[in-house]
Amino acid sequence: MAEMIHFIRQTQAYCQVEVIECSWETLHQFIQQKKGDLDSLIDAHRSYLDRIVKKVLLRSHKAGREVSAATLVVTFSDTQPRKTYSIK
Repeated sequence: MAEMIHFIRQTQAYCQVEVIECSWETLHQFIQQKKGDLDSLIDAHRSYLDRIVKKVLLRSHKAGREVSAATLVVTFSDTQPRKTYSIK
């Protein structure tokens, strides 16, 4: 159980630090430049959201190389020894 909690915390940290904050910095720089109109801001925001989804779900830009977070969890659980509990 401790390994799964560690995995979840590391995944959360990756999402927060490596994905959301880095993507936000790119969007924030675009906003600070104050260039373009509302349409360009909407496009920049759409790109921001697309980057987050691709990085959080670990989607590759190459077709057929997508790995979802759920696949990682299943792969992790398959590597862990099975524990059985009996009720007495």
